[in-house]
Amino acid sequence: MKSDSVASLILREDLEKHWPGYVHAEFVFYASRMFRFDFAVPIMKFGFEINGGLFIKGKSGFGGAHSLPTNILRDMEKKNLANLDGWRIFEFTPQQVEKGLHIWILDELKKQEEK
Repeated sequence: MKSDSVASLILREDLEKHWPGYVHAEFVFYASRMFRFDFAVPIMKFGFEINGGLFIKGKSGFGGAHSLPTNILRDMEKKNLANLDGWRIFEFTPQQVEKGLHIWILDELKKQEEK
């Protein structure tokens, strides 16, 4: 997701409210493959992704970046490697972020952290 998109700006701001000073954009968690999260809170091993283009039809007849078969396979590998390393990954569409549907997840994570 573009770091200057509306959804990215909203998510970054909300993450900073929950974990001030600990939010990293375009965080590389698996250097040998250059796999990165749109945003991460490395101290908690939380990775956040905004997956756009899920419902558009591209030139190939398939959808956008996250719905092309080769990219789906890449995303699966990325998530599996992250999980093996103890990361918790949370994914949203731009529309979900723009509607604020991510907030309850952030609130729940913060509650779990405080236990």
